[in-house]
Amino acid sequence: MSEEKFTVDCSALSDSLATSFKNSKPWLIKNFLLLGLTAALIIGLAVPAPGALLSNIKWQGFRVVQTINVVIIFFISGLSLKTDEITAALKAWGPLLYGFVMILFVTPLAGFIAISLPLEREFTTGLALFASVPTTLTSGITMVREAGGNWVLAMMLTVGTNLLAVLTLPVALKFLLQFAEVNIDALDLLWKLSITKLVPLVIGKAVRMVSKAMRSFATNHKTALGLTNNFNLILVVWQTISRASSSILTQTFGSICVIVLCGVGLHLIYLLVNITLLAAFRFRIKEHKACLLMCSQKTLPVAMAALSFLNEEQIGDAGLVAIPCIVGHLSQLFIDARIVASMRPSDVKPLESPLEPPSPLADNGAEAEEGAPKV
Repeated sequence: MSEEKFTVDCSALSDSLATSFKNSKPWLIKNFLLLGLTAALIIGLAVPAPGALLSNIKWQGFRVVQTINVVIIFFISGLSLKTDEITAALKAWGPLLYGFVMILFVTPLAGFIAISLPLEREFTTGLALFASVPTTLTSGITMVREAGGNWVLAMMLTVGTNLLAVLTLPVALKFLLQFAEVNIDALDLLWKLSITKLVPLVIGKAVRMVSKAMRSFATNHKTALGLTNNFNLILVVWQTISRASSSILTQTFGSICVIVLCGVGLHLIYLLVNITLLAAFRFRIKEHKACLLMCSQKTLPVAMAALSFLNEEQIGDAGLVAIPCIVGHLSQLFIDARIVASMRPSDVKPLESPLEPPSPLADNGAEAEEGAPKV
């Protein structure tokens, strides 16, 4: 083969690869979290040493690398919070109150069902943990908007319940897990959640409020910030899975299938309860849609943050505890995507996907609203 022909062939191959990447880039961004969680699971089980090594670096009771990942997630989340038009959501005080009560106090009661299931302790603990956390950070807002619901109300439920969960989550977990003979230090968990979730969130929001440059940066780099948050969530999952790889690999295929069914079942219970109660409350249709979706979803980042602070001597292998949380998160995305498609008014333009991660609020990173308020 002549040198000229070889050069031409290489150039054609390079152009072909560049075109393929350009065409697949939107799909890769849209499914970044799903692909990343899958990769974290595979790599963590196949080559556990690097993730386990990072996860076991500790200081003052904190897993250093995982704590840094969590702090980044919530700092960027605060940096991305937009507060204009919140007063409009406050006027819908009935749906707002319903949402707070359901998310923080009623849906965690499903943890009693979880801990009574005839499964391994780690699996029931994971289901109870996932039931106790607040609503999703971003995907719920995205889905409410696409369904033609009150997305500002959805935003208020997201911000409010995730802030209050710093107080309610340790108490709920302490109360639930004592029935499973699992003892946790609620005050220690409250302290660690405050330091790693509430403080970075408030600092991020304060930076956005006082700095026009940072507001512009957050607005102009939504996709990059969203991917950064998702990447940090993936790193937390990877380290957790790696640390417990030996225990995970001893599980049978049947037990994993049961956990998948439990994750799906938990979300279906939430949907059924909210459909029944909302039929009685008879809110306006926009608020009805917002409450149905937001009160039926749970957030993975907060579950993983809390898990990283729990003592494995009490809860068992954290990797096993994480599996129901991951399964629950993914199942609610796919189930609710179908529900949203049936709710969507004809005059609402469909978003690309509830799995798309352009917004930095970390759950799956989906962008909440192109015309959303800027502050």
